[in-house]
Amino acid sequence: MRQNLLALLFFTAAAVAQENILPGIEKKLEEAALSSAAFCIAEFEHLGKPYPGAPGESFYSEARIKIIQNIRTGQFETTTCSLSVQAFPPGSSEPSEILPPIGQPFLMIGDVVNGQLRIAKIVEPTSDNVELVKRVLRGRGIDLFEPQADQGAGAQQPPKPMDKTAQTPKTKIGNSRQTAASETKEKLISATPWFAAVVLIVAGLLCFWLKKRG
Repeated sequence: MRQNLLALLFFTAAAVAQENILPGIEKKLEEAALSSAAFCIAEFEHLGKPYPGAPGESFYSEARIKIIQNIRTGQFETTTCSLSVQAFPPGSSEPSEILPPIGQPFLMIGDVVNGQLRIAKIVEPTSDNVELVKRVLRGRGIDLFEPQADQGAGAQQPPKPMDKTAQTPKTKIGNSRQTAASETKEKLISATPWFAAVVLIVAGLLCFWLKKRG
């Protein structure tokens, strides 16, 4: 009885452990980080239709992911991906992989092939897993993505250039008015001596005419 209970507990624990095995179990996390080029934290939006691969393997080639955080510098190159899920018959000593649930974040590692992320390994995005990957990338000389604080919604926008065309007519009108006023003033000043001379001549002729009549 006791042996049967221990065996039941062992198989139950094994089944629970197998439920959490994600694709890429054959590769260690550090090994995948050393041999891959694409690293991100993302969640699946759509897995698409599976295609049969090797015995017990289901290959998904039309999956879509939503990027939450890029691990290395630059923009993540794609939002489509492919992955394979390996299953084994019940009672096999090999653990079966599970299909990653949609809407749950994962740390995804792989390579971009023909414009698509080919996933090599998927793990939980724990701080230990993410830090291990970053440590490997630093050792490879790869710069890590660091979001800037001024990229938020409250970032200051650059000032708009002044519309010089809207101010040009007003400036021209003001200059033309000032120019016309100056020219009129100069004409009046220059015409004043001649005007005085004409007045004196007319006054002299008028006095001469009145004396002659008297």
